[in-house]
Amino acid sequence: MNIFSSCFVTGKHKRKSSQYSAKSAVLTSPPVGRVTEKDDPNLDIWKDQFSTGDQTDTSRIAFYNSGLAACVKCGEKNIGRFEEKAGIRANGETFGTEVFLCQTKGCKWETSFKFDDGHSGAYHFETAEWVKGIAHFPVSFMMMWARKHNLPDQVCHQIFENRIDGNTMLRLIKEDKLAATLDTDRKTVKKILNALKKENSTILL
Repeated sequence: MNIFSSCFVTGKHKRKSSQYSAKSAVLTSPPVGRVTEKDDPNLDIWKDQFSTGDQTDTSRIAFYNSGLAACVKCGEKNIGRFEEKAGIRANGETFGTEVFLCQTKGCKWETSFKFDDGHSGAYHFETAEWVKGIAHFPVSFMMMWARKHNLPDQVCHQIFENRIDGNTMLRLIKEDKLAATLDTDRKTVKKILNALKKENSTILL
């Protein structure tokens, strides 16, 4: 018995579907996220890749650049995640959707990213061309970022008081107004600029 026939799902052995469920059986290798009669004559084995929850660029770019670390709505580091596979290719590569859910009571924020082991770029291939950095970071993320890089408490306070998000921070730097807005000295501004240049400086895990 080959691997494909041994994985075939039939009759009473099929598991019940839910909003996020996909039946995991391997027949042939379908195109990413698509099902055709040629790929699966039964049409009940494969499930298309899907998107759910907040799909706005502003939220998803900030969340992704933070290292998928914190909720863009409530700012808490309380994210649950699970993968829902849409299919498995003959070489073992999988593709599907990864769902992220904020588990903070009363928040209920969620989003998702499609993934593909076989993509030549990013695992979450939708993010391959996204700009990295603090752009789109909400104020809560900027405060976490400042603490991560051991910036003075005064900087964190000013970020909160002046509602300085990532885009505002970048604009203030460009306009040479950061020191005045944060009520700080050039030495601290230099520390901020150096922090922005560090690899993975925006990861908030």
